[in-house]
Amino acid sequence: MKLYVTVTTLVIGISVLLGLPAISQSLAAPTEPVVQTRPLNPVLFEHRNSNELSNRLNAEHEAVLAAEAEAALLAEAESSEQLTYAQLQEYIRLYGCTPEQRRMIESGGDYGIDTGNGYLGAYQFSQQYVAGWWEQCFGTPYPGNDVFLSDPTAQDALADWYADNRYGGWDNVPATGGW
Repeated sequence: MKLYVTVTTLVIGISVLLGLPAISQSLAAPTEPVVQTRPLNPVLFEHRNSNELSNRLNAEHEAVLAAEAEAALLAEAESSEQLTYAQLQEYIRLYGCTPEQRRMIESGGDYGIDTGNGYLGAYQFSQQYVAGWWEQCFGTPYPGNDVFLSDPTAQDALADWYADNRYGGWDNVPATGGW
């Protein structure tokens, strides 16, 4: 036993001098196992106590599915030269409504339409609503349906104002039904 201690002391001393602490540690405590660790994957470590990684992967998967759906819709539209009403509805359901899409839903994109049912223009606002907005916006009496129907800029401005004030922007405007 004395010889072991002397040899161990000598080896520890030499290993320390040579900068070999692992040898000195293993000889100093021969009964304790040496545990080697490897660095953790920073991505997995960062998310180990949360659902953030799972949520991110789910969002990426949803984005891929949405992109595939959009590509399929666009491929179908290109092959038929025009979106059908059902295709337009599906696109809007996936991506929100735009002014162009809402015009197509309401009037087929016709700014000058007056169907005689009390609703006017590309976005089919009621005459009373248009008149009230016109007077509030321009500070002048409503000049009549002919002026409004011949002015796409005014119709787009009213639609933007309506979408912002009622829905908080075009992304929240419904794709179906009255808006």
